[in-house]
Parts: sequence; structure tokens; C-alpha cells
Amino acid sequence: MIALLLFLAAAEPVPVETMLSAADNAMRQNKPERARLMLDEARKSYPKDGRVDFMAAMSYAQQEKDEEAITAYRAAIVKTPTLRHAYLQLAMLLDVLERYDQSDEVYREATKQFPKDAELFYEWGTTLILRKRFKEAEVALRTALAISPRDAQTMADLAFVEYKLGKPKDAVKRYELAYKTGTVDKEMRRHYADALAGAGELDNAEAIYTELLAAASPDADLWYRRGKVRAAKGDKAGAAADNAEWEKRKKK
Repeated sequence: MIALLLFLAAAEPVPVETMLSAADNAMRQNKPERARLMLDEARKSYPKDGRVDFMAAMSYAQQEKDEEAITAYRAAIVKTPTLRHAYLQLAMLLDVLERYDQSDEVYREATKQFPKDAELFYEWGTTLILRKRFKEAEVALRTALAISPRDAQTMADLAFVEYKLGKPKDAVKRYELAYKTGTVDKEMRRHYADALAGAGELDNAEAIYTELLAAASPDADLWYRRGKVRAAKGDKAGAAADNAEWEKRKKK
């Protein structure tokens, strides 16, 4: 396939979509050298098409050549500013590398370029959560939810932020709406219990912690959390038993 395309390229330009498809197929087969060969030819024939640089960036990222990938993503954006996935992949790679100032710049530019793209705002919001910048995360997630109001995972992540910002009752309401709307991350079940505890709904919180403890390989912190709830309910024996279990397990 590649040999034929290169032969044809010598006579007249092969459509860029054909060349990119061949490069993508080589990448899927984990043949980076073949992908690079095709992309080099595509770059010669279509030097101003950012899609070529984007595919090259994906190939570099697949090979864990981070700096080359970053350079190619940036070139793709400059040449073809409408490539939203170039912004997103670049920002996410910068996040992985913990170059957060740079990723924030990319998210900021991307959301200006694509103000109705819920995914961009959502991904920005989640990385802000990981960095404990909850107020900024709330803004990003609220924007994502305004664009895509039926997205259950966005609701759940926003509920987590609301809980962290000291609004457990708001968080509880949003978690409940998220569960009614669709499937959410399993981890959110524990966060929902935390919000219930914070809102004073101790029986419901205890019931969920107990449910989670019945699952295989439960998180040791669940005993600590249930112990706190039981203590708040006046169940001294239950709290003591949970705390003892937590102390035993956290030392392993």
C-alpha cells in the first residue's frame, strides 16, 4: 500500500486524506516507521495542512516522544486553527507532563476558539480538580453543563467540586440528579456518601459506606469514613470497631 502511494506521489499528489489514512493504519499496526514515511511524504505535498502535523503528533505521542509531539500539535494548531482535537490532545499531554501553566493556556485558547464545546470545558475542569483549584473547576464544569445539560458525569464531577467548596447540600442534590440522568464513575458513589455525611444525612451515608465495604477489595479509608459517621450518630461501639479496622488495614 505505502509503496503504491509513494509511486503515485512521484507522478501527482495523492489526496491528503488517503495519505493520512495510510499513516493511521500503520500506527494502528504499531509500525511507526511506516507511518513516519507516509507523513513525511504528506508534509512535502501538503505543507500547510495542519492535519498532517496532527497525525504526526499522534504518532510521536504513541512512541512517547513528548517534545516532538508537542511541537507537532502546536504546528497543527497554527496551520489549521479549527482542529479542536489538536488543542485537546496537546492540553492533555501537557497535563500528563505536569506543565500546567502551558496546558491552561491551551485550554484557554481552545475554549475561546470553540466556546460551545462541552468536552473542552469538561477536561479543563477535571484537571483543575486534580490540582485542587476548585473555584476555577466549578466555573469550567458549570460551563460544560450549560452546553451539555444531560451529561451525568459532568454533573457528578461538579457535585464533587461543590462538596469541596463547602456546599454539601447542593452536592447531594446534584449527585442525585446525576444518578437519575445516567451512568457515572463508580468512584462517585463514595463521594456521594461523603456529601450526604456533610449534609447531615448520616443514615444514608452509613448505608452507602456499608454497601461499598461489602464489595471486593474495599478501600481502607471507607472504614475511617463510616467510623466518623457512626461516631456522629452516637454509635461508639461501631465507630471504635471501624477505627480499629482502619488502623489495621492502613498499616498493610
